[in-house]
Amino acid sequence: MFVNTEILDAAGVTMPGADYTWEQFTEDCQKIKEAGYTPIAAALGDIPHYWWEFSIFNYNTPENHLTIPENIEDEIGKGWVAGMEDIKALYEAGYFPENTLSAKDDETFAMFTEGKAAFLLDGSWKVNGIASACQSDPDDPSTLDTEKLAKFDVTYVPAKDGRKATDLIGGLTSGYYITKKAWDDPEKKAAAVDFISYMTSDEVVPEFAQHGSSALKNVPEVDENVFNELQMKSLKMVAGSTSFTGPVQDLFQGESRVPTFDGMPEIVSGAVDAKDAVQEGLDIYWSSN
Repeated sequence: MFVNTEILDAAGVTMPGADYTWEQFTEDCQKIKEAGYTPIAAALGDIPHYWWEFSIFNYNTPENHLTIPENIEDEIGKGWVAGMEDIKALYEAGYFPENTLSAKDDETFAMFTEGKAAFLLDGSWKVNGIASACQSDPDDPSTLDTEKLAKFDVTYVPAKDGRKATDLIGGLTSGYYITKKAWDDPEKKAAAVDFISYMTSDEVVPEFAQHGSSALKNVPEVDENVFNELQMKSLKMVAGSTSFTGPVQDLFQGESRVPTFDGMPEIVSGAVDAKDAVQEGLDIYWSSN
């Protein structure tokens, strides 16, 4: 979770740490709102993915997060519903932008980088996006305003119930494929398998993955000279993690996600009950699996 520390200072909020709880988070959001800022930069009508994932994870553990519930009555299913209701509670409290249901992700990201919103929940790749927003030329890293970048930090997503704040969602999402034509040719198959085995070995992966991944067995030494301040803060945050779990939304794909992803505006506004939306998605999932 990225943080605009300038807003935190203005609202009298302490920079969150490794033991950040959901209760502390909502209290901080209220202080930020009362100080005249938007607490959370998010376009729930466009990309609710990250809040969806962590709100569910808050009711799970690293051991069971990747389990798709049978229905909303089992323990994991109840957690999915509770997670959606937590997002609804944040919306009802006024912690998202006023246009969160109609805004695009780029708009709410700009709110964060322009000092109008305090928190941004996004992927690790957003580090470069924030740095670019601090450059006079977005395409030229040499134009980085280091003083402006220093106002941004990164911390753990607030925890609730069974999850620790230091339990993260992450992993490698890249891979290699062998064509059927090559697989059916013994010589080409052997060469392809040898190549992929080499490229995915513990020795080679760190060479090209570098620090974009947080799930490497052999982590390369950090040359601090090649990283900006926010990148270093991110590396330090990741180093304090207690676990990494894959995103359950990558398993819960396609039409299954529509009732809660596309339907997030209806859920948070109360037009559709969270239980009904989650159950509809699960019905779609299990009918096709």
